[in-house]
Amino acid sequence: MKQRLNFIEKEIRKNKQMPHLASAVAYEFFLLLFVFNKKSATVENMLSAFKKRLFDWELEDLLHRQVEYANTLANSKGNLEYEEMHKLFSLCDEIHGLEKLGFLIDEEEKIRFESNVKKRLMKDRGKALLVAEDKFEEWKSTLWWYKKDLL
Repeated sequence: MKQRLNFIEKEIRKNKQMPHLASAVAYEFFLLLFVFNKKSATVENMLSAFKKRLFDWELEDLLHRQVEYANTLANSKGNLEYEEMHKLFSLCDEIHGLEKLGFLIDEEEKIRFESNVKKRLMKDRGKALLVAEDKFEEWKSTLWWYKKDLL
C-alpha cells in the first residue's frame, strides 16, 4: 500500500499531467478503495486533492477522454495486435475504476462505448480470450469484458 500511496503522491505534485498517467493514478485509488478495501482518511484526502488537481491539469473530463480512446481503439480497422487488445482491456478496467470513483459520462456515451468494445471483442475473439486470461484477477470476474460467454 505504501508504494501505491507514494506513486499517487508523486503524481499529484506534478505541475502538468498526461491523461494516461492521471488515469493510472485514478486506477490506483480504485484499487485501494474498492479492491483492497483500504479506506482511510489519508486515502480519501488524497483522492479529493487528486480530483481538484484534474482541473489544474485541464483533465476534468478524464473519463470522457478514456472512453474516447477506447472507442478509437475498438473501432480501428483490421485486427488488433495483442498489445492493442491488452490496452483496450486496460482502458475498460480504468473506465470501470473511474466510474466507481464517481466520475460520470452520459448514458448515450456509455452505451456507445460498451457496444464498440463488445463488437471488437467478438471480432478479435482469439486475442481477446488470451488477453482476458493474462489480465484476469478474481475481483474482475463480474466485469463484462472478462466474461467468456461474451468472448
